[in-house]
Amino acid sequence: MFQIAPPNKVLSHRVIPVSSRLITACLSALALAVLAVVIPGYLANPPGFDWSVAAETGTAVGTTLLAIATVWLALEARSEREHTRRLVDLQERDETRKDQAWIFVRHALVYFPNGQSNPKDAIAEVEIVNAGQGPAVEVAVVLSVWGERKRGSGSSTIGMKLLPLVMPMSTEKVRITPLEGSHPIFNREVSDLTCIDVQYRDKLTITGMFREAEPFWNLINAEPTNYYGTIRLQPVRSDRQPES
Repeated sequence: MFQIAPPNKVLSHRVIPVSSRLITACLSALALAVLAVVIPGYLANPPGFDWSVAAETGTAVGTTLLAIATVWLALEARSEREHTRRLVDLQERDETRKDQAWIFVRHALVYFPNGQSNPKDAIAEVEIVNAGQGPAVEVAVVLSVWGERKRGSGSSTIGMKLLPLVMPMSTEKVRITPLEGSHPIFNREVSDLTCIDVQYRDKLTITGMFREAEPFWNLINAEPTNYYGTIRLQPVRSDRQPES
């Protein structure tokens, strides 16, 4: 099974039903407004009713409620703008992901003819997967030795395999053979510093920097076998693991 990136979260417009709490709040505000108008009218000219005071009070209360409603509408409009912006951002990100490749190494077999302490002339069979939604181009699968298990520590390339294209949601098996000519090898035990590096481009980086897959360190020791005239690599049995 492919390892597929988590599905995108899709946001939709929220439908908020009119709740009983909202109706209760509106009715309460209306009742308070009526009381705020009626009570000053009676208090201004007891036992009669002063309509001028009630009118002035009502105007003041109405203006206040209008200001509160305006602020509430402004906050709601701002919330809707934010929600719409998030929807647009998600749609743009989805469109971008359609062109993005995601390469990773599933597993790798490595044969060290000179022992793991000297990876010169090592051969590897590597299975890579493009779990992205876009094709990967100019894919370079490299068997290398690092100075340390961290980027920027320096590395020495043992062999390389170039692939012009890896289609989305597909798997490719490649064999990495040693580079011709001399190349530097770290003069120490390197069994835990040998890894598979993968660099590639996609439609988003076709003219820019290469993307880099995570270095793959879980290499399985292998030995060559003759399968009907074809040399294949097979994992070394645990009771026959070669000594470094």
